[in-house]
Amino acid sequence: MSGSTKNAAFWQRKEYRKVIASTPYMTRTELSSGSQPLALLLVGILSMVFAEALSGSSVLWFLSVWSWLVTLPLYWSHTLLFLNIAFRLRRTSISDLYLLGVLFGLYESWVTKVVWAGYFGQLPGWGTVLGFAVAEVPVIVFFWHPVMSFIVPILIFQIIAVSTNGGRDVTQVVLPSHIRYLRRSKRTSILFGIVFVGGAAFLSANSFLNVLAAGLTAVVSLLAIVLVTKLTKRRYGGQMSINSLKLGRPGFSVVTLYVLLLYIVTFPLLRPEAIPSPATILWTLCLYALVAMLVLIDPAKDEISTTPPSPFRMITLRDVEYCFGALTLLIIIMCAVPIIDSIVGSVLYLMILVLGPSLFVWTGAKAIAGRARKQMTGFAA
Repeated sequence: MSGSTKNAAFWQRKEYRKVIASTPYMTRTELSSGSQPLALLLVGILSMVFAEALSGSSVLWFLSVWSWLVTLPLYWSHTLLFLNIAFRLRRTSISDLYLLGVLFGLYESWVTKVVWAGYFGQLPGWGTVLGFAVAEVPVIVFFWHPVMSFIVPILIFQIIAVSTNGGRDVTQVVLPSHIRYLRRSKRTSILFGIVFVGGAAFLSANSFLNVLAAGLTAVVSLLAIVLVTKLTKRRYGGQMSINSLKLGRPGFSVVTLYVLLLYIVTFPLLRPEAIPSPATILWTLCLYALVAMLVLIDPAKDEISTTPPSPFRMITLRDVEYCFGALTLLIIIMCAVPIIDSIVGSVLYLMILVLGPSLFVWTGAKAIAGRARKQMTGFAA
C-alpha cells in the first residue's frame, strides 16, 4: 500500500469516528419490532458457550441436566436483563455494557459465593481482603463476566444478525457504536485471538487434558449456535437485528423476577457455609452502588443510524466458525503437549488478573470524564 493510500485510509477512519461520535440523532435501528423468541434463545446460548464452555466450567454442558435447568437460564436471564437495562437507559456503548457486565458478574456473590469464598472446593487463591477473594474478583467480576459472558456474546449475536440479514444496511441491524468492533481490524483480531486462544487453554486445563471431552464441548457448542441461527433465519426470514433482543414490559418483568428469585433461593441453599459477615455483604452492596453510579454518570446516548463514508468488511458467521475450528485444533495441541497449555493458560490468567481492574478503572474514569465534558458544554452554552 502506498503512502498516499495509507494516509487516505487513515483520514477515512478518522472521519468515520467523527460521524459516529458527533452526528445528531437521526433514526434508531428498527429492523425488527419486538423481541423474537429464537433470537432470545440464541443470545442465551452464546452467553453460556463463551462464559461457561470456553472457561471449562461446564465441560460437556449439553449432557448436564444442571446446565440446562440452572446454568443456561442463569446466563440467559442475566444477559437479557442487563442488555435491556442498557436499552432503557440509552447506554449501549461498549463502555456502558462493560459496567453493566460488572453488575452481571456480581451474581458470583449471592449465587455461587465465589466472590467471597473462592471457587467450589477451593480456598481463595490469595486469601481475602474485607471478605473478598483477592485472586478471583479481578478475574471473574472485572473481566470474565463483563467481557466473555456479556460483551462478546452480544457482539457475536450482531455478527450473526448481519450474516443473515439479506444484504440490508448494517447500521439498521447492529448498534452503530459497535461497528468498529464488528469489522475486520487489528483490534478485533486481538480481541478474538484472546477469546479463542484463552478458551482453548482454559477448556483444555479444566477438562484435565481430556481431548475428547474438550473437543466435543467446542464442536457441539458451535453446532448449537449454528442450529439456532438456521432456525432463527428460517423463522424470521433474515429480519433479525439487535432490536430482536428488546423485551416488552411483561418480558422484562419476568426476567427481573427470575433473577431476583434465583438470588433469594440460592443465597441460603448453595454453599451456605460460604456466606460472609454482614460487613462483607455491606461492602458488596457498596460495590453495586459504585458501579450503578458510574453507569448513570456516563451521559445517555442515542444510537444513530448512518452509513460510514467508505466500505468496510464485517466479520461474518463463517469467520466465527473458522475461529471455532482453530479452537478445536488448539485444544488438540494443548491436550497433546500439556506444557503449552500450562504456559499459555498461566500467561493469560495473569494478564486477565491485571487487565480486569485496569478496564474497570479506565471505564470508570471515562464515564466521569464524559459527564464532566457534558457539564462543561452546558456551561459554555
